[in-house]
Amino acid sequence: MTIKIDETGWPIVTISMGEEYTSEMLHQYTAYWENWLSRKTAFGVLIIQTSDKKAKPSKEVTQAYLQWCKQNRSSIAKYCIGIATVVPTDHLLVLYKPVAALSTRKTYGCPGNVFKSEEEAVNWLKELYHKQKIAK
Repeated sequence: MTIKIDETGWPIVTISMGEEYTSEMLHQYTAYWENWLSRKTAFGVLIIQTSDKKAKPSKEVTQAYLQWCKQNRSSIAKYCIGIATVVPTDHLLVLYKPVAALSTRKTYGCPGNVFKSEEEAVNWLKELYHKQKIAK
């Protein structure tokens, strides 16, 4: 299993992901999301991508995940203030930065962005959290 979850920085949760994408990992990942959503409070997600390999999940895992996202999109949009992804290389940053906001909004219903450093990503999430608190 190549997924590690750190909730010590709540309301920002950190997910470290490697290159393996299995149905077992998907089940664990969505279970965490369901727990966060059940709290019915704002939170942000920081994804640390540790591999620069372009490993892809199987078609079945991808379809199951997209179906889960579709079923939970309204809750994610309501409680998740944003998803920030930190990539390990400049190449991946250039590749994903232009499409991150649109694809994250479409899939999850919340803002998304890609960063080269964890510090930048955390600052972006904190800014979104602060704006969300002010808006309420």
